[in-house]
Amino acid sequence: MLTLKEKLQDKYQIDANGCWIWIGDKNKQGYGRLTIQSNNIIKKVRAHRISYEVYNGSIPLGMLVCHSCDIPSCINPQHLWLGTAKDNAADCKAKGRLGHRGHPRGPTGPMERSVGRGTLTQEDVNIIRKKYSEGSSYKDLALAYNTSAKYIYRVCARFVWNKEKDQ
Repeated sequence: MLTLKEKLQDKYQIDANGCWIWIGDKNKQGYGRLTIQSNNIIKKVRAHRISYEVYNGSIPLGMLVCHSCDIPSCINPQHLWLGTAKDNAADCKAKGRLGHRGHPRGPTGPMERSVGRGTLTQEDVNIIRKKYSEGSSYKDLALAYNTSAKYIYRVCARFVWNKEKDQ
């Protein structure tokens, strides 16, 4: 039987930013999920939480595992930190990731379409995807297009600007 560390190692690829991008099962928000069995109970757990525990230790009750890179599918333990919901919201606000009425921008965030569509054109999206495939980092592309690295990741992963969804 594989250890949790071995299960993690089979399910990610390292990108140009050093993110360990989860390539296994993901939820709607892009967070990796790992199926584990404990005390004869099978459940799905967010992969970044498992990664944090495997590499950094236990997660105290009530604490969140937050991403310094803002990439939901990243499981790199060096990009993960513990914080409260208040800490995470403050981080979100400091990075300009809050949308309408203080809600985080994201796959279900209320400002996603208007913010994303307002800052990029289809031509920009095509260029971003090409440059990313050639080795440009999310951070560098975000700076060039005046948006966040998280949004660039979502463009490249086709969570937004997905032709099938947009038609």
